Amino acid sequence: MSSSQNFDNFNSGSDQISSNGQNANNKSGVIRNIIRPFNIFNLNNIDSTQTDFGKYIPPHVSKNTSKSLATKIFLVYYISVIIAVILFMKNSNAFEIGVLLFGLLTGPTLLYIGFKEFSKGQLLTSMPVTRIDSASYGLNKMEGTFIPYNAQSLKSVISNVDCVYHSLGVYYADEQYNGDGTTSILVHPIEFFGKGVPTLLTDGTGYLAVDIAKMPKFEAKGRIIYIKSIEGKGNIIGYRLGKAKEWYEANLKQYIKDAYDNDTILDLSRINGIEYVDLGFYRFNVKSFLRMPDKAGDRLVLIELFIPTSDKYICIGSAADTGKTIDNKPVKALVPDPATHIISANIEGSHGETSIKNLSKVGLAAILIGGILTIAAFVIILNMFI
Repeated sequence: MSSSQNFDNFNSGSDQISSNGQNANNKSGVIRNIIRPFNIFNLNNIDSTQTDFGKYIPPHVSKNTSKSLATKIFLVYYISVIIAVILFMKNSNAFEIGVLLFGLLTGPTLLYIGFKEFSKGQLLTSMPVTRIDSASYGLNKMEGTFIPYNAQSLKSVISNVDCVYHSLGVYYADEQYNGDGTTSILVHPIEFFGKGVPTLLTDGTGYLAVDIAKMPKFEAKGRIIYIKSIEGKGNIIGYRLGKAKEWYEANLKQYIKDAYDNDTILDLSRINGIEYVDLGFYRFNVKSFLRMPDKAGDRLVLIELFIPTSDKYICIGSAADTGKTIDNKPVKALVPDPATHIISANIEGSHGETSIKNLSKVGLAAILIGGILTIAAFVIILNMFI
């Protein structure tokens, strides 16, 4: 099943966010950017990858709730503010109170986060891979490939890769020069296309239902292409979003629509008059912020995403038994671990998998900084009462 989503009425002017990056044309420029409120990748029609096995998850699993990390952090902040106000009434030294407040707010929070991340890192680094048929309701590391369930695999429309889901996002990147000499990019989503089939992860011993739409972290492969010039006239689609949309509607949209409607490959090289630059393949955490390439300013940008059937995925979380089988092999569902609340799916060998194993280093750094700030805060408290 395929669908498209159009953003004709979208205005991103007030939602632009930029972070440090390097512009090929402006060496001191800031060009990395984030789409908001559409701040995740083009996952249009991602629900088409779901199966019916999710409804067989036991009620106590699907309703499992706990206080989030954010709630616990805010609780620490509120208590710290109350303590700081009480101490300020005893000692009106603004500098000491400022240092004290910062230490009380940040120190315990970093200590808490540090110990949690360190523990997770240690656990995940030493955790062996569990076969799906042996995985239980507890923290597991499972690996396998995504396969279509009761359907045929798809072909991504540009890369021609066997997959269970693919999408294509059309964006206009409007480069803006700031007064301080930096460069930002306002990113306007124009239209999203997406197609998927029901999918399960398998390692040969069993099947794992993964609700990709609800995953807090999920990696996919992708490809970035931007239109370099049209009919040899250079960058004629720049300056205004309206012109970019007009050009897209007249010259490119129908080719994309035909490819999705007819399950054919979109060959940009066969479209007369279009010159484009293919930046190649990437791995993306599709639930994270979308950043444009360095040379995307004042251009149409195409971002293709796909979940390949050939790449092995590492899934971490709890395996809930659905009570169902396929060819006498159990079907389970990936859910958050009840103790650590961990749930993720990364391509094997990717940066995402490596970053999970680096949680111990992040945790130790947070413990060190948090400990220093906490000690400094208590030293100030003691000095106030001596």
